Amino acid sequence: MNNTIKIVSIKLRYIIFIIIGILLSFSLPPYNLTIICFIVFPVVLFFLDWLIKEKYSNFFLFGLSFGFGYFLSSLYWISYSLNFDKNLEILKPFTIIFIPLFLSFFYGIVFFIYKKFVGKDLKSILYFSIIFTITEFVRGNIFTGFPWNLVIYSLSDHTKYLQLLSLFGTYGLHLLFVIFCCIPLLISFDNAKKNLIIITSFIFFLVTAYFYGDYSLEKKLLKLDIKFVILQPNENIKNIYNKPRTHIKNLINLSNPTKYSENTVFVWPEGSIYFEDIKLGLDNISQAFDKKFKPGQKIIFGATNLKKNKVYNSIFFINSDATLISKYDKIKLVPFGEFMPFENLVKQLGFKKITFGYDSFSRGKKRQTINYNNIKMLPIICYEIIYSGNLNMESKKFDLIVNLSEDGWFNKSIGTYQHFYHSKFRAIEEGKQVIRATNQGITASILPNGIVVNSRLFNQKGKIVSEGFTLKKKTLFSQYGNIILSLLIIILLVLQNIFERIKRE
Repeated sequence: MNNTIKIVSIKLRYIIFIIIGILLSFSLPPYNLTIICFIVFPVVLFFLDWLIKEKYSNFFLFGLSFGFGYFLSSLYWISYSLNFDKNLEILKPFTIIFIPLFLSFFYGIVFFIYKKFVGKDLKSILYFSIIFTITEFVRGNIFTGFPWNLVIYSLSDHTKYLQLLSLFGTYGLHLLFVIFCCIPLLISFDNAKKNLIIITSFIFFLVTAYFYGDYSLEKKLLKLDIKFVILQPNENIKNIYNKPRTHIKNLINLSNPTKYSENTVFVWPEGSIYFEDIKLGLDNISQAFDKKFKPGQKIIFGATNLKKNKVYNSIFFINSDATLISKYDKIKLVPFGEFMPFENLVKQLGFKKITFGYDSFSRGKKRQTINYNNIKMLPIICYEIIYSGNLNMESKKFDLIVNLSEDGWFNKSIGTYQHFYHSKFRAIEEGKQVIRATNQGITASILPNGIVVNSRLFNQKGKIVSEGFTLKKKTLFSQYGNIILSLLIIILLVLQNIFERIKRE
């Protein structure tokens, strides 16, 4: 009887951690219930302290359960991308269950390591936050990396506090945010006087961060000699491939180029056109243009194209007569969406990537800027925008970011909003305006400080017009990247060590 009660009790603990993980997911976009983080993290650490006598293996399973609930609730929408091909519907259980389960292993590792540091003091909070952040950094970079739904995105609607991204970056701010979320736990600790001093110090930092954000938002931006017309065609994805000529005509009509000046750049979404032969394809576009665009006007568009029997997801930059100026082939490809790991084996089983066609996309060689009148634009395709500190590996010299995407794969789900907020984070980190064009999704112009000056929501056909802006100076993070995270961890550990010595003396 006692053994039965013990087994039920252990299973109940796993269920509780799953529920807590699900609750935490509602802090993310589009819900943005940030306050949940200040409840969940203290509760998690309180439970782990209470369960300190459990085995390391059980701590791993607690973390696994917590992570599974979190990712199950926040990533279920990935299964929607399988609705476009009946042959792939069999994979829905895989996307709904096994992707969250795989990602939850990282949270299991966090809890497993943290067991060694469980305690009722600030040191345990610091160690938990550091372990959690380092593990998230690994999740975002190992293999192809998947830095989606980091807890820091709970701050997505708090633009003033997000100005700290320009200093610390996403992972650095993640570390500080998790520490802050755990601070309410100090109330349950002994030594009220010491804890009051700590809480007061953190409140002071919070107020300082608020005023820093206020100051950053007041900074004047430099206006660039460029105007963007950013399209959101809201076209059915299948029609783009089945009726390409009709789609191009619709894009031209929506652009309405005669209405705009010669220094205008028209931005069309990812995958707007399919080329089997680039030269022939551009000739066809030139005929479709039929001198509708003014001399000096340029067009940036996404296209799937073939080159030497390889398929690329690319951004093209062309003149008003459709002559090619430059081209960028996507570097960071989406696993299962754009390429199949172990493709030869998987093909034998009858599976394919989610996007149309059986062959995987090929990876581009390097990222190059698009140059227009001495203005350097960094081309980013879809998923590439989610990588903090890894946008332009070879050079930091660019003036703004052009991000083309196709979010129609997500349908009108929470994934659309989650994807959009990555663009906001990159804008503040890099101190660069993000021009974001989607077919179905959220098309927007995001200033270098994260302010969205114009946007179109999901399923809204239309366009937005935006001037180009940039900051006068580079941000700290854009210069040093995630080295700042390492320095921040070292500084916090040194301060904690000094604090411990003072306490002993």
